[in-house]
Amino acid sequence: MDSYINPKFSEYEIIDIDISNMNFTNDEPDYKTLKAIVNINNKGLKIYSEEIDTTWFYKRHKNDLIEEEGILLLQKLPISNNECIITVKNTGYDSSPWISTNNEWWIDTELTFS
Repeated sequence: MDSYINPKFSEYEIIDIDISNMNFTNDEPDYKTLKAIVNINNKGLKIYSEEIDTTWFYKRHKNDLIEEEGILLLQKLPISNNECIITVKNTGYDSSPWISTNNEWWIDTELTFS
């Protein structure tokens, strides 16, 4: 079998990129395990951590059911006296359902649910 090289790529040049001045943030996520207050009302499920002053909110739909992720939290989190323990991290996807309302903390479901 003969090898074929596309003529467009027959010449190339390796360049060095200076990364010494680049700022790489959140290489390692910051994890915190903390106590949170759980509140359910006619608007939805609110989980609030005073320690990091952060809220997660899962609204109720028109049929009065809470968003699916909120229901999952209620089913898997051990809640006592309207409080629970969660583990959060400071990195994640913007489209994640576990992101806080201020977009700074994500509930780490693997550590929280284990």
